[in-house]
Amino acid sequence: MRTRMLMSSCVVVGVMLVANLARAQGAEPGGAPSVQPPDAAAPGVPVSAGPPAPAASATVPASALPPPAPPAVPLPAAAATPSPLPAAPASAATAPQPAPAPPAPAMPPAPSHEDIQLSTQLFLHGLMGSKGGTDYSQFYISRAYLTGKFKPISWFAARVTMDAHQTKDNQDWSLRLKYAYGEFDGGNVGQALSGTYVEFGMVHTPWLDFEEHVNRYRMQGSMFMERNGLFNSADLGVTVGGNLGPKLGDGYTRSVSKASPGAFGSFALGAYNGGGYAAQEANQNKTLEGRLTVRPLGPLFPNLQLSYLGLYGKSNTATGPRWYLNAGMLSFEHPYATLTGTVVTGRGNQKGDALDGSKGRKYTGYSAFGEVKLPWIDSSAFGRLDRFDWEGTNAPRPTDRLIVGAAYWFLHNNAIVADWDWLHAQDPNVPDFREIKLTLQAELP
Repeated sequence: MRTRMLMSSCVVVGVMLVANLARAQGAEPGGAPSVQPPDAAAPGVPVSAGPPAPAASATVPASALPPPAPPAVPLPAAAATPSPLPAAPASAATAPQPAPAPPAPAMPPAPSHEDIQLSTQLFLHGLMGSKGGTDYSQFYISRAYLTGKFKPISWFAARVTMDAHQTKDNQDWSLRLKYAYGEFDGGNVGQALSGTYVEFGMVHTPWLDFEEHVNRYRMQGSMFMERNGLFNSADLGVTVGGNLGPKLGDGYTRSVSKASPGAFGSFALGAYNGGGYAAQEANQNKTLEGRLTVRPLGPLFPNLQLSYLGLYGKSNTATGPRWYLNAGMLSFEHPYATLTGTVVTGRGNQKGDALDGSKGRKYTGYSAFGEVKLPWIDSSAFGRLDRFDWEGTNAPRPTDRLIVGAAYWFLHNNAIVADWDWLHAQDPNVPDFREIKLTLQAELP
C-alpha cells in the first residue's frame, strides 16, 4: 500500500516538473505552449496497471514528498538557441546600391510662334499747300513700317523693320531696311545702372529715338535736327545704352512715360558707318555719337531732364569733310503737358552737302516745343517753333518754322492729327512753304 502511494506521488511530481519545463522554454512558434495533461505519464516513467490512485483527500505524510522545485524564470524570446548553420548571404535587395547619377541639365524650350511679335505703324496723309510758289493737293503715305521682333530667351532679341514710302517725286514707291539688329539685355549693374543693352546691326542712333518718346508727333514730320538735314535715326554699327540708377516706380511710368525710366537719367553711345539707313558707306571713317541725360533732382522730381548730344566724325562722302555736333535739350514731362527747348551748334552734316569751300559749313539752331494734354477728352494741342542758321560764304539765309496742331488719340497710340506748317526763309527770293495736313497714325497692335 505504501509502495502504491509512493509511485502515485512520483507521477504527480513528474507531471509538475514537465509543466514547469514547458513554461521555461516558452510557447511553440505559431501556437500555445505545449502542456501535457495531468494524467499523462512522464517520459521514461512506466505507467502502473494497478488500481486507481487514492482520492485527493487522502493524507500523504510530508516526509514522503520531495522538496518543492524552485520557481521557473522565463527567458526572453530573443534568447533562442542560435542555429549552428551559417547565415545565408544577403539578398540583392538588401545589398548596398551605387548612388544614382545626377539628372541631365534641362534643355531650354524650343522657340515657338509666341516668341515672335509683328507690328505695323502707318503715317497716312491728306494735304494741300504751296511749295516753291506752286500749289498742290494730294493723298500721301510718308511711312509704312512693318516690324518683326523675335525674343527666344530672356537676354537676347532680334528686330527687323521694313520701311515703305513714296519717293520724293511721288512717282513710285520705295522699300528699304530701317532697322535690323540683335539686342543683348545686360540687365542691372548694381545700383548704378539698370536696363542696360547692346544693339548690333542697323541700330538706333543715340538721339532721335529718345527725342521721339518726348515729342510724340513724329507723324507730323521729322524732329528739329533731322528736318534740317544734320543726321537721321538709324545707322550700321553698335549702340550701348541703359538707365542711370534704378528704374522709377509705376506711378511715373504709367502716368507720364515708360521711356528711359532711370531715376537719375539715361545714356546711349556708339560707333557707326556714318551713312545712316538711307545710304551706303562712302569712306572708311567711323562716326562716334553719345547722349547723356540726367534728372537733376532725381526721383524727387523726375519730370525734369537735361540732355546732351555729342557727335564726331566725317561726312559720308569720299573726301569726308569733318563733321561734328553739340546739342543740348531741357525737357519737362507731365500727365497734362510736355515742354522742350533745344539748342545745337556744329559743322557739316551727314550727307556732306553742307560745305563752305572744302570744309563743312558751320551752323546754329534753336527749337521750342509744347504740348497740352486733355486726357478726359483723349485730345491734345501742340506747337513748335524752329530757327536754323547756316553760316559762312554764300550760306542760305536763316529759316524760321512754325507748326501748330491738334490731335485726337484712341486705342492707345492711334491718332488723328490736323496741323498747319509754315516755313519762312529770310530771303526775298525764296517763297514761303505752307501746308495744311490731316494725318492718321495707325498702329497695330
